[in-house]
Amino acid sequence: MGGNESVEVTAGIWGFLVLFGLALACWFLFRSMNAHLRKMTFQQREQVPENTRTAGARSEESPVPPEDDDPIGSARH
Repeated sequence: MGGNESVEVTAGIWGFLVLFGLALACWFLFRSMNAHLRKMTFQQREQVPENTRTAGARSEESPVPPEDDDPIGSARH
């Protein structure tokens, strides 16, 4: 069609800024997610001894079948 065919089209500074902003937002998101996951595992470790103490007290009072351990985790949290 004529014209100069050697012209290159690039994203320029705006493309870089958008990509950098997305990368920065992902970094903050992953950092927050990691902190929440650490908090959940810490709370779960604290609950395990409490559950074993209460299960021992319940077994002395009346025989109650133990709850099934769910290794995957369920929506009961």
